Amino acid sequence: METDGVERKRLESLLTEECVRSIRAIKKSLEARDFVDNILLVGTPGVGKSSFINAIRAALSGRWLDKAHSGSYGRDGKAMTVCLTWYLRCGLDEVPTCINHHNVPHIGDMAGLGDVNTKKLQVVLSLLIDGHIGPKTNILDLLNEDIDIEELPMMFKQRRKKWRVKKIIFVASATENLPENLIDCVLNVVRSDIGHRPRWIPLYGVMTKVDLVVDGAPDNRNSEAQSGVREVVITKDDFEEKERLFIQKLGINKFKYMRWQNYRDEGDYPNLNINAVVLSFLEKLCTDTEDECIYPKPLEFPLKDILEMRFRRTLRSTKRFISNNMMSQKHQYLLIPILLVIIAVILWTLLSTSGAVVQDSVTKSTEEQDRLHSEAEEQQAPS
Repeated sequence: METDGVERKRLESLLTEECVRSIRAIKKSLEARDFVDNILLVGTPGVGKSSFINAIRAALSGRWLDKAHSGSYGRDGKAMTVCLTWYLRCGLDEVPTCINHHNVPHIGDMAGLGDVNTKKLQVVLSLLIDGHIGPKTNILDLLNEDIDIEELPMMFKQRRKKWRVKKIIFVASATENLPENLIDCVLNVVRSDIGHRPRWIPLYGVMTKVDLVVDGAPDNRNSEAQSGVREVVITKDDFEEKERLFIQKLGINKFKYMRWQNYRDEGDYPNLNINAVVLSFLEKLCTDTEDECIYPKPLEFPLKDILEMRFRRTLRSTKRFISNNMMSQKHQYLLIPILLVIIAVILWTLLSTSGAVVQDSVTKSTEEQDRLHSEAEEQQAPS
């Protein structure tokens, strides 16, 4: 949305000289490209991923816009975001901003992940980054449901270029334990070279809640008195050690790292210092073209494997339905013939597919034998 003269002056009043310089650099970078970055936020619950998006929106629009649902800051650490959500152009299509360009990055937010490094989580993140998993998908359901790891790639066969993740921001909190297992999991995915299927995605790090870093011994009672909510604070020495380890674990340089302070609510806005940090980091994201993304080739699955996967999912869903609804014995008897018909259709399809494959192999083998026989007769024929 374009800004008029009055709106432009209002936006400029909320920006420092450093902010203006960052905005000019961002505009220049966006005008020189013909693509849009998809930037995915990854972290544990309650570290401030959604607040991160709201801070960007506030800095670019000059308004407090609680677009991304946030609210676990300093409270119980529960995730507010559930499904994968993409905020197009940082979610600023409907409001005037200081950067009017169609190549403003899209930012993806999803539910906070546990501090684990499992094979299943690696597969889910791989599918998400490569563009197989689309918006509004509940990532936690994929991780929690009784789904075999081998089934996941077949469930999300379709691959869309517009869903591909081009940059990842790992978000950690200054007041919580560093999620080293989750960091290892992300690194295994974005720096992988498994089975000659390499993947390389640029990685950045953000440490939130740096406003809770204090000199000397922490006094949580002061924090509780000011906000009404008990918030854990951290000493400067402990924070700097955690920060050093965070950068080291991610394997990044300080250019790709940022200390971050989110807005807690509308009452904190505006804050020129926060705006300066937001725009400075956004400048890094938009101007950093050193790393080029590498995605592996998509896997191909035989029809037989896909049908078997769907058959197993149907059986599991049926079993879960019966268990949850405590069906009576009479209703279970009525369900048995339906299941038998479904099984018969699937088996018939599998046999038909297998028969067609065998027939095709036999045909090719016969044609190859005929060709070799003809060549042998031609060689034996007199000149």
